[in-house]
Amino acid sequence: MTSIEYAPFGWDKTYRYVITREKKGDKQGNLFTGDEFTYRAIMTNNREMTDLEVVAFLKFMQRRSFDYRRLLYDGSILFPRI
Repeated sequence: MTSIEYAPFGWDKTYRYVITREKKGDKQGNLFTGDEFTYRAIMTNNREMTDLEVVAFLKFMQRRSFDYRRLLYDGSILFPRI
């Protein structure tokens, strides 16, 4: 895990990109690079949190969003199916 500062082409402001790398579970390599990793980048303007805190916060918000959608669309949080 690492982070870099980058200003996309034509943009005046720089943003922080937190980059993560995870080993794939299926052991299938990439056709072009031959590696077995999945790379992800998170673009943020938060420069106070550590890289790990940014990733943890994003995962937390994704879970909250998923739970909220389940509540809205099928009520499975309040009324689990038996």
